[in-house]
Amino acid sequence: MAGRLFVRGDTHGNFDFLPYFCEENHTDYQDILVILGDAGLLYYGENKAKEKYLKMHVSQQPITIICVRGNHEDRPKNRSKMEVVTICQKEMVGTFYYEPEYNSILYAIDGESYVLQNKTCFVVGGAYSVDKWYRIQMGWQWFCDEELTDKEMTEVLINCHGKTYDHIFSHTCPFDWEPTDLFLPMIDQNTVSKQMEHFLTKVANNCHWGEWWFGHFHADRMDVCGDGKVHMLFNQVEEIV
Repeated sequence: MAGRLFVRGDTHGNFDFLPYFCEENHTDYQDILVILGDAGLLYYGENKAKEKYLKMHVSQQPITIICVRGNHEDRPKNRSKMEVVTICQKEMVGTFYYEPEYNSILYAIDGESYVLQNKTCFVVGGAYSVDKWYRIQMGWQWFCDEELTDKEMTEVLINCHGKTYDHIFSHTCPFDWEPTDLFLPMIDQNTVSKQMEHFLTKVANNCHWGEWWFGHFHADRMDVCGDGKVHMLFNQVEEIV
């Protein structure tokens, strides 16, 4: 049986759904679930018991997880136990970060191209945290390198220029696609950086793509632009066929 490709939005460390999903869909490690940022697997700290338990629980489920980088989580490259692996198998081709102890959890690299279940994909993670100052005030985790740097943005645009992809996976979305009705009313939008959203607009115009998938806004909308090509996910799990 050929492997399948699934996608869903932010989990923020809540993987209660995963054992039931795997059982219902009779998954194995040839099947892939892409999480569109803020998986929460790199949030608490690599030596924290809560993070270790969470990764152990996830890695024991019969499915391969690919994490797009969100804003409420650490960058894989900042973790001392991370290694880089290039995979060339029938179900996936590309370079990822991973921890050998949890080798069914892979972390996609911003600006990298992948082939997942015979579909060409491009990944761009990162976003601005609208609750940044509140998180700092409360002593919660906030990651100062949550957005791409100017240099990284330039490299991403070079990497995808003129290319064609079946799917683009990002955490946030191009500026014109933002679901403004979901904005938190207590947040002054004049204080919110839109750098990533304007950058992703450039990405959208810099290459050719079939469908675009993003998370970040905590809602499920399968047809954001009315053309059937742009999808925002949160709790919903979709199979890409």
